[in-house]
Amino acid sequence: MRRIPLLLSLVLVAGLALVTVPQAAGAACEPGLPVYDPSVTSPGDAIPGFGDRAATSTELFDYVATVDADSARVTSGTFGTSVRGKSLAYALVSAPDNLADLSAVVANNNALRDPRATSADQAATIAHDSPAIVWYYANVHGNEPSPGDAAASILYELAARTDCEVQDILDNLVVGVIPTQNPDGRDANTRANANGFDMNRDWFEWSQPETIGKIDLLTRYPGVLYMDAHEMFYNSFFFPPTADPTYHEISDTTMDWINDIYGPAMADAFGARQHGGDFTFFNFSPYDFFAMVYGDTVPDTLFTGAGMTFEKGTQDQYSQRVLEHFVAGWASIKAASDHKEQVLNELYGSFVTAVAEGASGQLEPNWVQEPGNTVTREVPDIRVRGYFLGADRAYAEVARIVGRLMKAGVEVYRLDAPLEVGDLHEHGRAASAGTLPTGTYWIPMDQPQKHWIQAMLGEDTYVPFPYFYDVTAWSNPLLGDVDAWWTGDALSPAAARLTAPPAGGIGGSGDGYLWFPGDSGWAVAGALQLARAGVQVTRLTAAAGGLPAGAFVVPATAASAVNDAAARFLLNVTAASGTPPSGVAFTQPKIAVYGGGESSSHLRFTLGQQWGVPFDRLSGLAINSGALVNGGYDVLVVPGVSTSDLTRAKKNIGDWIAEGGVYVGTARPGGTGGTPFAVASGFTTSSLSTPTGLGVPGTMFRVALNDKSPVTLGAPDFGYWYGLGEQLMAPSTTGANAGMYPLTEPDFFVSGYASGADVLKGTAALVDEKLGAGRVVLFSGETDYRVYTTGTAFLLANAITYPLAAAPATIDVLSSAAASAVAAAVASAGPETGPGQAIQIEVPTNQAKAAVSVIERFTTNVTVKRARNSAFLTIPNPAGLDAEEHPFAIQLVPALEDAGVKVRSAIL
Repeated sequence: MRRIPLLLSLVLVAGLALVTVPQAAGAACEPGLPVYDPSVTSPGDAIPGFGDRAATSTELFDYVATVDADSARVTSGTFGTSVRGKSLAYALVSAPDNLADLSAVVANNNALRDPRATSADQAATIAHDSPAIVWYYANVHGNEPSPGDAAASILYELAARTDCEVQDILDNLVVGVIPTQNPDGRDANTRANANGFDMNRDWFEWSQPETIGKIDLLTRYPGVLYMDAHEMFYNSFFFPPTADPTYHEISDTTMDWINDIYGPAMADAFGARQHGGDFTFFNFSPYDFFAMVYGDTVPDTLFTGAGMTFEKGTQDQYSQRVLEHFVAGWASIKAASDHKEQVLNELYGSFVTAVAEGASGQLEPNWVQEPGNTVTREVPDIRVRGYFLGADRAYAEVARIVGRLMKAGVEVYRLDAPLEVGDLHEHGRAASAGTLPTGTYWIPMDQPQKHWIQAMLGEDTYVPFPYFYDVTAWSNPLLGDVDAWWTGDALSPAAARLTAPPAGGIGGSGDGYLWFPGDSGWAVAGALQLARAGVQVTRLTAAAGGLPAGAFVVPATAASAVNDAAARFLLNVTAASGTPPSGVAFTQPKIAVYGGGESSSHLRFTLGQQWGVPFDRLSGLAINSGALVNGGYDVLVVPGVSTSDLTRAKKNIGDWIAEGGVYVGTARPGGTGGTPFAVASGFTTSSLSTPTGLGVPGTMFRVALNDKSPVTLGAPDFGYWYGLGEQLMAPSTTGANAGMYPLTEPDFFVSGYASGADVLKGTAALVDEKLGAGRVVLFSGETDYRVYTTGTAFLLANAITYPLAAAPATIDVLSSAAASAVAAAVASAGPETGPGQAIQIEVPTNQAKAAVSVIERFTTNVTVKRARNSAFLTIPNPAGLDAEEHPFAIQLVPALEDAGVKVRSAIL
């Protein structure tokens, strides 16, 4: 049972204006005024107007280099390059003796993370003698600049001050500082990076160059404290304790550090600076500690270091914002120094616990920390001693998952012989006995990274409390639609530990032809690369000659080009003898992508940078002017973006499809995207509906896939759909319903949180319609959400390479036979209110009126619907603003609770 933190929802206190007022010193250090080395350049001297306006990324990075040159306490470097080519700088600050032997400091910290090799006595010696590593990083959102300037101030204070308070810190710690994680966004004043990604959600996927470099850096210097500094639309300051829910595998140790060491230290520091309305702060809502995507939850679970988010309101003066961020960071650094030996001893103990839990198959229990909350869903009483990933299907996906695990320090093994397992659970299925073939990957849980393994591979997140700041599901096997199992059996199989991630290449000895399965988006991308290079590529639309449906076949003479594609896309290619089976010619289509915004940015990144597929962006004006026909486009993809600019182009698009074009639509909440546009335009007989009480904050659902459409070529029988609360899509009455939500359990399966989800049963996930000589392919959701959803992205890859010659015989939606169904579908299309997911708050039915009166203090744009003895209050969020950038989202739940309204669930 976890402890409830003593620091409750501390109320609004205020503070001083001087950065240099010292914190309470340790027992051996008498507090006094700070003393500075004048040879170290201050940020005020280096950056004109420092503290009163946002420094540019160049000014911040140049300042890191300046302080490095000025002080023997600082060493700096770069950890990568931004999208626009800017080198990303960091600094490490410590006593010169620590920096001179930095490799030993890292080795000692790593030794504490493996109790199988480090004894308790050795750990105690390290905890006493070695410094700990802590990190302060800022400005992952480019339009949240003040923490970057605070980072420069922290760097200066540590480098320049010669008083005993700082000397103690430098003896006890190595402090890592990243002044901006997003220089392109900082200089452009945009939340996202130059690829259009919110990188505070990329801590999960590691898709962006800035994130990849940052993960590599933190892996080189693993810490016990990670401070991720942000800004929000408000006038106060948030620091932990965090709101419920907390992900169950977050270590008890790190939560104790956060709640019992760092939270109280910041509360004391802010309280000591009471002055007017400055230094007000709050804890708990709305910032939870659940989604494994952030700069606090990911390093906490990945490294077992206390992850903390700081948020300062942008309604205060810039100088005050910088100052408060400095005070929060400094108080936490000082607290880490004061408790260094305790923290390092407990770090070791946490890994002892993790290994023991893994050996026994024990998962951490669910808990809540906010007074008055109760656990609504327990972690099930199961034993999980190991995971398995199949290597026979979707090899490219599996290889990437294995590579990511290994990069995170997870020990992965490969079976050298078949393994019989009595308690074998396919993800989302009941246990049965089974035999896993040679080559299957095995990830045992009795290792230091047990928490991270469960977070990445578990079939569910076991949501403990229905309040959500972001997504609730992120299982890697489900996202990639790979074969995966877990077991509670204690096993000792014949297996070899991997020393390098799986690679692609050519196996076999035949000289007749080469082939590889078409079972992932990476495989389709590899085939397209070969086709663009002039290689003759065919694809099987049905199993033939011992090869599976969807397989790609190329001449043996193309071995060099195939090797290149296999290496890039991790393809498992087989050299075969004899005559290849016949298939349809596979060539690079000419692709147009419509729209801007997050959904389009993610799609363009997948197509262009991950898959290397050429495409053109077309505006609504260009499409209305005939660009699809005049440009000779084969495919138009309309992702989950606003389609208001396409209204006038409806006829042009319909005529282009009828002449043989392939239209691909996806959807986002609020009736947004290519799928709702197609329904409203009469391109389908599938209708849309918006049910009351469906709560889907970012959840995975199992979907049954069939062979009625070439879009499912190479796909498994069941895939996993990512849901954000999009409209429901009824099955087509004329086309091929290639993906359907199952009607009954156990096929109907949910990973993450969903309320009222039974309404999904029997609805369509993927529809393939005939319109004249062309096709309309519609997905009920987003196929490429944040580039997490690589399993459904594969189906998107199939859709953009649609083989018209293999199209199923379905009723033309232009025919008279379809007219009434098309008219009904068109009538079902409502107004667009997205692409942002609406705020949805659930309260008891008898408190609906009281809840509305509270919400109307902020907005009158609220609707109330009732279902299952609850009232669901919905506030549109058409711009898709996250809670911290929304003008009032973070205030809603506390205001309702203060008014005595019981909040049953909240999706912000």
